[in-house]
Amino acid sequence: VAALILSQSRMRRFYLSISKSQSVLLSFLTETFEAFGGVPKEIVTDNMKTVMDDARQEYSSGKVNAKFAQFANDFGFKVKPCIAGRPRTKGKIETTMKLLEEIHAYQGQLTLEELHQFVQDLCNRINHGVHQGTGKIPILEFQKERNHLLQLPTEKVRDSYRIKHTLVKVNASNMIS
Repeated sequence: VAALILSQSRMRRFYLSISKSQSVLLSFLTETFEAFGGVPKEIVTDNMKTVMDDARQEYSSGKVNAKFAQFANDFGFKVKPCIAGRPRTKGKIETTMKLLEEIHAYQGQLTLEELHQFVQDLCNRINHGVHQGTGKIPILEFQKERNHLLQLPTEKVRDSYRIKHTLVKVNASNMIS
């Protein structure tokens, strides 16, 4: 489950995928920025391979992957990687990931579509509830934070990072047409 949380409002977006590829990450971020109606000025990331070629250490700045750096440049945000082995620098997202542990209760009981719906319902419930740390409701605080987001790039730029899905028909013999 990919997750993005806005710093001020604590508004969240989740995306369920069976792949951890860079194209899935870029598509998720594109769709999330469109849903938010803008782009944050800075994104604090983990040292995952889809973002970093060399992890940021305490005494080295690391190296951002060229494709992700181009994506950040196209969307106009700065990439700020976390220092490896220091979880306190990304506490907001770590707390959010603990909420996703609810999924473990349903192991093997949900289809992929039902699991996707469960993750979206969980996200909506979290965004509409009172945040434990701030004491505010993320969806309401987001209305104020939205004004501070950067403008989205053109549709052509956004489309270049979106995964194109093709609907196919599968017959009883599992043949795809």
